[in-house]
Amino acid sequence: TDTAWKPATATARLANQQPIEAEFAGGVYSFDFPAQIDTGALNLRVGDASYRVDVEPKLRPELTAIVAKVRLPEYLGQPAIQDRDARGGAVSIVKGSRVTFAPTVNRPLQSAQSNGKPCQPSGVSFSTPELLVKDAQQIELQWQDEFGLTGKEPFKIAVGAQDDEPPQLSCEDLPRGRVVLDSEQLVFHVRARDDFGVKDVGMRWTGVPSEMVEKPAKGETMLAVGAHDKSALDVQGNFTAKSLGIEPQPIELRLFATDYFPNRKRVYTAPYLLYVLNAEQHAIWVTEQLAKWHRQALEVRDRELQLYETNK
Repeated sequence: TDTAWKPATATARLANQQPIEAEFAGGVYSFDFPAQIDTGALNLRVGDASYRVDVEPKLRPELTAIVAKVRLPEYLGQPAIQDRDARGGAVSIVKGSRVTFAPTVNRPLQSAQSNGKPCQPSGVSFSTPELLVKDAQQIELQWQDEFGLTGKEPFKIAVGAQDDEPPQLSCEDLPRGRVVLDSEQLVFHVRARDDFGVKDVGMRWTGVPSEMVEKPAKGETMLAVGAHDKSALDVQGNFTAKSLGIEPQPIELRLFATDYFPNRKRVYTAPYLLYVLNAEQHAIWVTEQLAKWHRQALEVRDRELQLYETNK
């Protein structure tokens, strides 16, 4: 800028490539070179002045790994920090958790940012500030390596806020709509599943209101107790009316399960209707059933005889 002569053009030649000419505009000569891979010498000539600059092309710094360090809500009782791979650019985390992202780049870093806020790098990696997950949001990461180079574009992570779902419950081998003796034992299997731990599994019974029953039965009992780290419980249960203090009457039996989500209501199965009878009532019921089956057999016989006569 302090020279008296400002040539209209300047020439630059990179390694053995064709020279490029640039015009003087705005006080500078601007050269547009194609993308380079190999190192080489850049020779500049402006009027009768010449310069040499050694050029060493570098690839942009790229991510090699990114880990989401998740600290689950306290009520889940799992204090250990969970590491999740976030290289795909998306991670789903249960609401109430706290998360920090730890990206690693293939070159020592000079600076880094998370959503525009500076992060202190340590060698080839850095950590983002801890984030409380309440709803879906996006994290934008940027970095600059030791040579002052940045990534081609910021890396974006979609953080999904996942609800703590209620437990799922299923039951096998428990009949629906069955007559049982009060001393009869029903054995069944219960399976409870939860995304973050089953707290307990039990059964609850309620008498069906009837004029013949003065005091409908009502009660419950636990079948198994889970734990914070048990996402599944397979339980064998049994039901005997007499041992549970249930008088002969029709009852509705339901299985239930709970998890550790605060103030969550129990999850129940559909009701199983059981007609509890004592030995005398059961004998009368069996006699009535035999009489019913006998009548049905006679009706079938009469129809067959009628068909036989019609066929003749």
